[in-house]
Amino acid sequence: MSGVYGGSSATAVISPPAIRAAKGEQKTSIGNTVETTIITAGVNFRDLYGLIVANTGVTATAFNVRSQTGGAILATVEVPAGDTRGFMLPADSSIDQAVAASPWTGQATSSTNLEITALYVENGP
Repeated sequence: MSGVYGGSSATAVISPPAIRAAKGEQKTSIGNTVETTIITAGVNFRDLYGLIVANTGVTATAFNVRSQTGGAILATVEVPAGDTRGFMLPADSSIDQAVAASPWTGQATSSTNLEITALYVENGP
């Protein structure tokens, strides 16, 4: 069971976990400050529930995440040099993608070497 929510009638509503076929992951290497695709566009919404950012370089950076190219920054992860940071949410509590069939992008604020692993769940319109 991934979530229990109480309604106004005090009945339990259970939110089922994401099915395996709806989950996906993508790994991307970034070595500059250019906005780069971290999750390719799908047919439906691809909602982000996990992000691992490994900084293998010698420069600390902030890593900004957007749910579409040029969109608003939805999350920022500060990553010291030689360190790994990120977040993991239950798949049903993911960061929602703003526009279906768009790529998720990431951008470092300082030029360094990053290894990005993004975990997403595919949701219908």
